[in-house]
Amino acid sequence: MRVSTSAALALAVAGFGAPAWAQGDDVIAERTAKSDLPLDSVRANMALPYVALSFTVDPDARSIAGEARYRVLARTALESLAFDLDPRYALSKVEVNGVAAKGSNLEGLLSIALPMPLAESEEAQVILQWSGRPHVAIMP
Repeated sequence: MRVSTSAALALAVAGFGAPAWAQGDDVIAERTAKSDLPLDSVRANMALPYVALSFTVDPDARSIAGEARYRVLARTALESLAFDLDPRYALSKVEVNGVAAKGSNLEGLLSIALPMPLAESEEAQVILQWSGRPHVAIMP
């Protein structure tokens, strides 16, 4: 059975439903377990005037797949973009302005090398698709 859901589920799936110490046996990446981290220089120079998220949950497989569509505005010239993404999810698509791009996810910080740099005040359309088995929080 497959069920589509909203961004509210994404917050719960991302581990915001319970503190890291109450999340169960599977290990959460250190970065994923933290909230309110300071922005690195790339993310500090990105504005997100548009974000659309969609999710498909497969309860039988205990998996989730998602797509994020962003409009990114460069506050300064950028050669890369950065987003938070739990490293337990595999990326199946990284696209910038309709062109495939390379992404690397180091412990929850997804870095995307831009096919062409963005000038200050330039915008880019970004599509990310990912899937995997989310962390399951322990119910109190």
